[in-house]
Amino acid sequence: MLSKLQSVLNRARAEGSWSGAAKRAWHNPEKVWAYLRRTGSRAWVDALFANAAEYEGFVGELEASKLLMQLQARLRDRFSTVEGMTTRGNRYMPGAMLTPQAATLYALIRARRPAKIVETGVCNGFSSAVILSALARNGAGYLYSIDFPEFATAAVSDQGFWEGKGGAVVPENERSGWLVPSDLRDRWLLRLGRSKEELPPLLDELCEIDLFVHDSEHSYENQLFEFRSAFAHLGAEGVLFASDINWSSAFEDFAKQVASASRFYYVDYSLGVLLRN
Repeated sequence: MLSKLQSVLNRARAEGSWSGAAKRAWHNPEKVWAYLRRTGSRAWVDALFANAAEYEGFVGELEASKLLMQLQARLRDRFSTVEGMTTRGNRYMPGAMLTPQAATLYALIRARRPAKIVETGVCNGFSSAVILSALARNGAGYLYSIDFPEFATAAVSDQGFWEGKGGAVVPENERSGWLVPSDLRDRWLLRLGRSKEELPPLLDELCEIDLFVHDSEHSYENQLFEFRSAFAHLGAEGVLFASDINWSSAFEDFAKQVASASRFYYVDYSLGVLLRN
C-alpha cells in the first residue's frame, strides 16, 4: 500500500501541481483506477529476477555505461532541426521508450540471457540500441526487429498509418534504427513492413523465441494480434514485454485468455510483462 501511495505522489509531482493532477483525476476516474491498479507493486521484480539486488545491479550497469544519455543527446541534437506535423495533425517527435522502461528491458535481457528476441516498432532505434547493448554484454543472442517507419517528409506522410498514431517519426535522410551504434549491429536483423505481414513468417522461421517486445502500432487489433502471434512461439519461461498497454485493453484481455499458461504483471501504468509457464 505504501508503495502505491508513493507512486501516486510521484505522479502528482510529474503533473506539475496538485490542482492540475486533481482536475485530471476528476475528469478521468477510470484512468486513475487503472493507474492505481498498475503501479506500486514490485511483484514483477520477484518474477523476472533472482532478487531485487540483481535487478538494481543491472540497472546500475546501464546507468554507468552512459548509453541512455548518449542516445538521448543524439536524439535531441538530430531533432533540434526537425519541424513539422504528420497528416494526422501530430507534431514530429522522436518517440523513444521511457527511460525507466528501457532500463527494465536492459536488466531483463542481462538477467535472463535470451537467445532470440523479436521486437516490433523501431523508429529511430532507441530501444533497439538498449536491447543490443544488453546482448553485447551477454556475449550471446540476436535481435530480430520489424518496423514500419513514418518519415518527417511530406512525400511519405500519407502511407495509411494507423489514425491513432502519434508523431513519432524518423528524420528526413535517416533510416529506421539510425540511432543504433555501428558496433552493436552485428547481432541485429531488421525487416521493414507492417507487423501483420512480417511477424508471422519471421516467427515461423525462428520457431521459438525467448522474448517479445511490442512497441509498434498500439491499436487494440494490432496489439492483440501481436500478443497472440508471439505468445504461440514463446518458449517456457519466455517473456512478452508490452509497452503502451494504456492505449487499449488488449494486454489485459489477452492475459485473461492465456491465464492458465502464464502469469502477468504490471511494471507501471503503461508497461506490462507476461511470463509463460
